[in-house]
Amino acid sequence: MAEAVIQDCRTRELPEVDSMVVAGSVVEMQLYDLVAEEMAIEDTIYVLGKALDRERITLEVFLKVSFFFLGRRERMADASRDSMRGPWLENSS
Repeated sequence: MAEAVIQDCRTRELPEVDSMVVAGSVVEMQLYDLVAEEMAIEDTIYVLGKALDRERITLEVFLKVSFFFLGRRERMADASRDSMRGPWLENSS
């Protein structure tokens, strides 16, 4: 019995991660997306910093990408998140 269940699990296709995350409302889903985007931007800036340290990119490229492009997107995401604040997000950060 157990081996049949294990075999069945091995043959199944893994579900998409995004399809498994379900928010309680549209606003919560938008907030989830914004937080995910902010985290991706932070990760990208970290990797760019590592590339700069290893001299894989120039300081000019690092500044242009991290501060101008990613910084602008992060500020836009912050503004969007702040504009969604309401009674349902009163105690959230």
